[in-house]
Amino acid sequence: MQRVTNCVICKQDKILLLKKPRRGWWYSPGGKMEEEESVLQAVVREVEEETGIKVIAPKVKAISTILIEDQGKIADEWMLFTFFAREWEGEPNVVTEEGELKWHPLHSIETLPMPEGDRLLLKEIKEDSVFVCRFIYTPEYQLLSYDMKLC
Repeated sequence: MQRVTNCVICKQDKILLLKKPRRGWWYSPGGKMEEEESVLQAVVREVEEETGIKVIAPKVKAISTILIEDQGKIADEWMLFTFFAREWEGEPNVVTEEGELKWHPLHSIETLPMPEGDRLLLKEIKEDSVFVCRFIYTPEYQLLSYDMKLC
């Protein structure tokens, strides 16, 4: 099972998203955890690698199980730890090795190309909420089902 972190970075009513070239989808910056790394260390490192900024005091907002189901069987599984941050050091890059970075108004997530589970979670994340989620996708990342519980 792969462990992944990402961070919803907010500035007023906008969020910083990364458009990855592979699918042309927008994502919250983040990536795979390294061996022996804590989730906090991973999110700070991954955000800095993908954006050029260092998030300060990110807070856990969701823990999600992501399943890929192929012909009724689980083909892949990973854990996603989603953080939230309003403070950081530095200025975000416009383009990185990972793709294009852009501040988006929160209301625009309805129309941006992104995984449907990400969209659902972004619409619900608040500073005082924490979710436990499960998202089941096809191998083509079509959302089959989901479960989001507020803790």
